[in-house]
Amino acid sequence: MGKKIKSLLLLFIFTLSSCSLFADSQIPYLIEGEMLMEASSDYEIAGFDITFVNKGDKAISSFTFVFFIYDQDGNIPSIGRNNIVMTVDARLGQGQVLKSCLPLDDYLYEIPEEAYQIDYLYVSKIIYEDGSEWSDPMGVKAFS
Repeated sequence: MGKKIKSLLLLFIFTLSSCSLFADSQIPYLIEGEMLMEASSDYEIAGFDITFVNKGDKAISSFTFVFFIYDQDGNIPSIGRNNIVMTVDARLGQGQVLKSCLPLDDYLYEIPEEAYQIDYLYVSKIIYEDGSEWSDPMGVKAFS
């Protein structure tokens, strides 16, 4: 019985590792973001400094991304919601990069004493210029 459990465990580990090896090739984007709290002409409360790369082979007309915010102690903000969903309309050909600072003032209701932290940043939907779509509403593919 011990050999069967070991064999099943090895099969499970191999299956998980092989899925993660190929998962990256199926994700048509790279994304990075940072929350900004210092003064800016782009926002009053906070901004989101985003870098997005189109890794796919089709031109993008828009994409929707999601992230979660927390305070320094890992708690959700006391006012408002902690998930932020934003859609960016931008034509991006294959391999093109978008760098932008997006205001978060409409999502935040108070200026925190300490800057909020971000977590679980992913793209939930990409709309291509040809009308087709790629979606990952829960961010599962991005973190597989």
